[in-house]
Amino acid sequence: MAINDVYKLVCIQSQNNISIANVFHFKQLAAEGAENPFDSLTQMFTEHFVPEWQAICSDRWSLTDLLVNKVGPPPEPSQEFNFTTGSGDFIQEPLPPNQCLVIRTYTGVWEKFARGRMHLSGIPVTVTQQGSISGTYFGLVQAFGAKFTATHTKTGLTIPWRACVWSELFTVANEITHTVELVGIKTLRSRTR
Repeated sequence: MAINDVYKLVCIQSQNNISIANVFHFKQLAAEGAENPFDSLTQMFTEHFVPEWQAICSDRWSLTDLLVNKVGPPPEPSQEFNFTTGSGDFIQEPLPPNQCLVIRTYTGVWEKFARGRMHLSGIPVTVTQQGSISGTYFGLVQAFGAKFTATHTKTGLTIPWRACVWSELFTVANEITHTVELVGIKTLRSRTR
C-alpha cells in the first residue's frame, strides 16, 4: 500500500431493523510503514467521523459494520470490521430510512466525475418542518459535512487520510475541497435486491 492509494469504506447501518449502506472513499496521503492501512482507516473514521454522524441521528439508528477495500490502483480484496457504535444522540423517532439529508461534495475539478453526494438516514422527526430541517440541527449537519474537507489521522497512528470522490471509469480520486449541505429532505425511491 502506498501514497495516493484509494480505499472504499462501506458503512452498514441499521434503523428500525432496516439495513442502510453509505459508501465513502478515502485517499492515503503517506506511506504506512508498519501500520495496516485497513485498520488505520477504520480507526480514523471511528474517531473523527462517527461522533459527528451520531450527533445528527436518532437513537433508533446505529452503525453496525464497516467493509473496507482498496479500489485502486490496483484493487484488492475487502476486509470486514464488525463493531457496534452507540446509537444516534437524538432520543426520538426517525423519519423513514428513504427520507435523507443530502450533502453534496465538490473537488475543485468541474467535471461530473469529480462531484459526489451523500444521502444520510436516521433524521429525527422533531428536527424537520414541512420537508426542511431546523437551523440548530442544520449546524450539526454542516459540522459533519466539514469533516470531509480536512485531512485526518487516528490518534497514535501515522497515516493521514483525506476523503475523495473516486471515478472508477477514469481511475481518478479527487480530494473533496468543500461540501454543500441541503436544508430540504430528499425522498429516495425504494430499491430492493
